[in-house]
Amino acid sequence: MKIKIIALLILTLTMYSNELKAQDVIMSLDTFTTYADDPDSSIPDEITYIKDVNNKLDPFVGTFIGNHEGKSFTFVISKITGPFADIIADQLNIKYKIEDSNGVVLAQTLNLSNNSFDIGGICFTPEGFYTASYVGFDGCAQAGTFSMVLSDTTNLPTVSPNQLTVYLDPARELLTNDECPNGASPHIFPTNEHFVLTRI
Repeated sequence: MKIKIIALLILTLTMYSNELKAQDVIMSLDTFTTYADDPDSSIPDEITYIKDVNNKLDPFVGTFIGNHEGKSFTFVISKITGPFADIIADQLNIKYKIEDSNGVVLAQTLNLSNNSFDIGGICFTPEGFYTASYVGFDGCAQAGTFSMVLSDTTNLPTVSPNQLTVYLDPARELLTNDECPNGASPHIFPTNEHFVLTRI
């Protein structure tokens, strides 16, 4: 009888400890922003989930379109929970389509189930801009970091639910002749300037 009680106690403790391990240790997206802004800090090891507890990502969700320098841009933005390094995080996933003035599709990820070429990120800057990384279909310098804010175009960063102001800071990378014999590929997005998309 004593052995059965001890075995039952061990089984109960094991189940309880496994249940504790299975629970996420959450850091809010707001708190993560302070870590992301400080290069000398790192996320505590016990954190398993960066959660958008204040729903700051929700206003970005939707479809936005706009024109810039003869091209039309469509962003379809969704909020997902997915991998970030070795943890999970609430983040924005941005599928896109770019067309020239004749309606010819120059690049698009709308129909791709794989998110590898989508624009994605999990971080706000202290100024309130959402940042997301991008790697294009042509790996020869077609990459960079987007900064986005919901705003009107004259009073950044005043939040407006219908205007998305976007800025792409292109990646600065060294290219080898073996990888990119023709040098850097031109960017398909405008770089180093703001362009505006409107919610539809």
